[in-house]
Amino acid sequence: MCVGPLKRFCHWGPLIALGIIKSVTFATVSCLSQWWPPYESWGSSVLFFTFMSCAVLTLYCFLHAMFTGPGTMTLNWEPVSVCWNTCVCLIL
Repeated sequence: MCVGPLKRFCHWGPLIALGIIKSVTFATVSCLSQWWPPYESWGSSVLFFTFMSCAVLTLYCFLHAMFTGPGTMTLNWEPVSVCWNTCVCLIL
């Protein structure tokens, strides 16, 4: 059941995170539909599309981070330091 890439879902952390994303999205869609239905005006359609785009991007970034996981950087990678001493950088 939990083999391959799906084994990352079989933990309480990702399941709770997906549940929070789902519940916030459904609650906001419900409130938006009651407050300013998307079929009434152009502005409400733009607002609804913008929110749905943000919700889909949130879900995409979460799933991408979960499936990619650590290891996208090379081993022992460090950023290139411009200054050799942080005190000198603060003075300059």
